[in-house]
Amino acid sequence: KFSDKSVQAVTAAQACHWFDLEPFFTEVERILVPGGILALYGYSFPKPLYEDKSEELIKLVDDFYNNKTGGYWGERRKDVDDEYRHDKYHIPFEDFHRDDAHYIDKKATVQELTGYLSSWSGFQNFKRKNGDELANNMLKNFKKNVMEVLDVSTLPEETIITLRFHFFLLLGRKSTT
Repeated sequence: KFSDKSVQAVTAAQACHWFDLEPFFTEVERILVPGGILALYGYSFPKPLYEDKSEELIKLVDDFYNNKTGGYWGERRKDVDDEYRHDKYHIPFEDFHRDDAHYIDKKATVQELTGYLSSWSGFQNFKRKNGDELANNMLKNFKKNVMEVLDVSTLPEETIITLRFHFFLLLGRKSTT
């Protein structure tokens, strides 16, 4: 347990949708020094980019998320999808800002994108309920569909695309008085 007014900054990355926010904000208020900072941030699912095929690739990822694994995500995932825009995420400090301008582009193979999708909790829940064979077939079909959209002769392990991760940041500064 931290002492009153003993912490300069508190951060939570892709986590506060699990918090009971009212007591969390109260505790942050207690432990932050005057002028201390609270930063809540996260990221959206990456958007695959590749020449003029980006829109089709994004639709494949959206389909995998919304339709293939759609019923296997917890209710709180919606808060992340909404990028913490709900009023309950408004940091209760007078000095509060939201920043949606940041993203990172990362080079990845089609195989790595498929591996990333396999790490999603929604996919893992699907796999637990429906078994390895169905889950692995779903991944295999996703990878096949991506390669068909790309229309390249390379292997998925060799085919480089860009993954764009969009970040959202909620930043609050405690009053100095």
